[in-house]
Amino acid sequence: MRARLIISILVVLGISYLMVWGWGRAVKGAREYVQEAVTYASEERWVETARSTHTFDLAGATRLTIENEFGGAEVRAAGEGRQAKVERIVFAGGTDAAARARAARFSLSGRRGEAGEYRIVVRGERRRPRVHVKLLARVPPDLALRLRLAAGGASVAGLHGPVSISVQSGGISVGNIGGPLTAETGSGGVSVNGVRARLWVKTGSGGIELRDIRGSATAETGSGGITLREVHGRDIIAKTGSGHTELSKVDADNIRVEVGSGGLEISLAQPFSGDLRAKTGSGGMSLALPASSNCRIAATTGSGGVSCSLPVADAATSQGSVTGRLGAGRGYVQMHTDSGGIALSAAPAE
Repeated sequence: MRARLIISILVVLGISYLMVWGWGRAVKGAREYVQEAVTYASEERWVETARSTHTFDLAGATRLTIENEFGGAEVRAAGEGRQAKVERIVFAGGTDAAARARAARFSLSGRRGEAGEYRIVVRGERRRPRVHVKLLARVPPDLALRLRLAAGGASVAGLHGPVSISVQSGGISVGNIGGPLTAETGSGGVSVNGVRARLWVKTGSGGIELRDIRGSATAETGSGGITLREVHGRDIIAKTGSGHTELSKVDADNIRVEVGSGGLEISLAQPFSGDLRAKTGSGGMSLALPASSNCRIAATTGSGGVSCSLPVADAATSQGSVTGRLGAGRGYVQMHTDSGGIALSAAPAE
């Protein structure tokens, strides 16, 4: 009996010791975690360390290339003259930002290339800790522009010529462009408002929004929603792996929409007699087109119902499909979803 009592006391003392020892380690671990978090946050804080303005003579140049592998850029039309004015802003992370920026030693250089090209390049040595360089450029509006950027994103507005943008990581914003547009980012949203020529935009992950486009348009994203409003061109292509897709007041001869997972809404601005093919893997679909359209219609779903309020002729309906025609049936409209409902309705012609 006495032996059992002694053993019980030793067990309790042992457990108590382990609890105190474990609690001390937990407190110490928590303290170290907080310190690491504070250090990490301070290193992520960007501090401006340098700013300078450079002027480049673009006389005779027809194309301008701006390359910045250390950050993003904002480009605007300069108005008059054949010069480009570029402001370089250097940011550094961490508490000793000035020392970090001095270690990077960045420069901005320009030189003439072949076939009327002028190149402006940010040069520096990529070291840890990180340094970020942002460019603010004012350029003649009639030049063809090419941007090649790292993280930080791109913003372009007011140019008349063709624009090509490539960003490793970051959003893209474009407005009031007179020429063709090509824009691609590895990760980030893309917003375009006001382009008077064809465009092609792509992002690996992020939403896409296109407004007021007067030309063929292609929008592709691996993951993210797509919104197209007031797009008028020969061809419209929209593809997303996952995300809600909306085409509102669009007008095109050929329309292709592919959605892996997500809902789809399409509204046509004019009577339709072209070729429209839309499909989703999972998600509901709706299509509104003027009743005066001239096309054959086929809407099918693997799982879900199909409703139709259009005045179709030669209609054949079932729970999972509707076929028929509007007018003489010149064009063709095909809607299909593997899982989800489909709604067809009339839209007023504009």
